[in-house]
Amino acid sequence: TSFAQFQADRAVVGMAAQIRRNEEAMAGYLTAMSCHLGDFSEYAELRQSIREAEKQATRDRGRSQKSGLEEALRELRRGDVIALPAGRRWGPVVVVEAADDALHARIGVVTLDRQFRRVSAPDLGSAPPVLGRIKLAKDLDSRSTKERKALATRLRPFAEEAAGHRPRKAPRDPGSDELINGLRAQLRRHPCHGCADREAHARWSERFYRLQGETAALQRRVDSRTHSIARQFDRVCDVLLELGYLRRDDSDLVVTADGDLLSGIYSDIDLLVAQALREGLWSTLDPPGLASVVAGIVYEGRQRDESPRLPGGEIRRALEATATLSSDLEAVEREHEARFQRELDFGFVWAMHRWVQGGRLASILTESDLAAGDFVRWARQVIDLLDQIHDAVEVDDSMRARARSAMALVDRGIVAYSAVT
Repeated sequence: TSFAQFQADRAVVGMAAQIRRNEEAMAGYLTAMSCHLGDFSEYAELRQSIREAEKQATRDRGRSQKSGLEEALRELRRGDVIALPAGRRWGPVVVVEAADDALHARIGVVTLDRQFRRVSAPDLGSAPPVLGRIKLAKDLDSRSTKERKALATRLRPFAEEAAGHRPRKAPRDPGSDELINGLRAQLRRHPCHGCADREAHARWSERFYRLQGETAALQRRVDSRTHSIARQFDRVCDVLLELGYLRRDDSDLVVTADGDLLSGIYSDIDLLVAQALREGLWSTLDPPGLASVVAGIVYEGRQRDESPRLPGGEIRRALEATATLSSDLEAVEREHEARFQRELDFGFVWAMHRWVQGGRLASILTESDLAAGDFVRWARQVIDLLDQIHDAVEVDDSMRARARSAMALVDRGIVAYSAVT
């Protein structure tokens, strides 16, 4: 990731803009729900508190009921006959497998219609009543149709009692009821409770609270993303400190001269380019060779060629040194839990080498299997990176002149024509 890219995060900017719009809308909702009898936002908060208290009471009751049901299932033993829902009515079943899981209570039963079922707490609305017991053989095989039929016959005497069962609702929590009743009493005493337009105001308040919830969720996402960016930024700074692009001045970070070089490169692997320039890996290359090596930096093929054709001599040595440097930088990044290097792809090097040597486009495309549009696009990117190198290095650096010459070699024919169309 480019060092410059950490200055902004488009997603965060977009979410922050949405938060501002939401806040403006919420201000409008507050105005719309104003009441001449009193502070309707206070009244709306009471209504909201009641809704939240009721939801919490329902959740608590559900958790308590589930816990009670699981405990009831664990207490059942083989041979117990219990009543379970069977469509709209209740029917008798016999427990043939007791609960043996301490975490999730689940029993196995045989029903009146000769079916084997697994039953757990979510299948029940209330604790199943025990209607009686049936003595079961120790070697009972619940998979046997014959044995299930025999059990169903023995269940029939319990059918009438099971059908008359009515599930009991879970008891309410007195503490929750007291809280909700107290809030309702406050609501009735509030001046806005007698407003003729109370429900119209309430609709605006509901929009306000709904948007407030959405805004809070957006803010949490912004905070999370911002913290993530900050952590990644710190890791990048650690890498740059180790490599000498930054230095510490007391508690501040200061950009070094090499850091100025890096800041002038905007490639997705800008660090590799800057480090290669610092270490002089490309210092012996002539302009055609420099263009060829830069082609190996910018190119990302759709299908990677594991053994692409490469020029020999200084170009090959520079490419090998660049690949080694890339591996070294990856090791530094891993040490600091950062990653912004990508694997190099030298699949465009030979095509660029032929082009800057004056080769014809048709023959180059035939040799490389590149489409003309792809060739032009990657050639323009080579020119762009060469231009950045030209501007980033010192004025008296020979690399500056070679980069300018390399640009001229690439920027010819259809490549030059594409820049003005």
